[in-house]
Amino acid sequence: MSKLYNIEVTQGTTQPVIEPDVYNEEALLFYLNRFGVEENSHDYKRLMNGERLLITTYKNEPLSIKLIEYYELSAAQVQIVRTLKICAGILVIVALILVSILGNFKLLIILIPNALLLWFTSKKLEITSSEKFEEVAKRVLIMLGISMLVFSTVAFFII
Repeated sequence: MSKLYNIEVTQGTTQPVIEPDVYNEEALLFYLNRFGVEENSHDYKRLMNGERLLITTYKNEPLSIKLIEYYELSAAQVQIVRTLKICAGILVIVALILVSILGNFKLLIILIPNALLLWFTSKKLEITSSEKFEEVAKRVLIMLGISMLVFSTVAFFII
């Protein structure tokens, strides 16, 4: 079975972004050929060794890529992502029920952004392809909890 890869793209000095697409070696070569990188070239070997490669300039800034080996999420990891999505949905439903019962739109302003935080976190973890998924997930979930707590507190006092 051939390896699968994600491509990490960095433009200028911005933070690297991992493309959500997963490439096998054939699709990867097709992608790289657009930038003049061929299978037996020195640049291709550098990419396969995990090095970052400057491929072009875009809007007067250098555009570089790096290959990241893709790891399929395990059942437990998929369960974490699914749980976050379900929690986001439940939070939206609870917010709408509370608004309809209490008629207080402040709760909607507090709970809906928290549901969005949960949803976007689940989407981020869904495309996280790493052998260190648990470590990344732990960091992301701690930041999510702190963000939700701070946002809710600030929104409660402002509203």
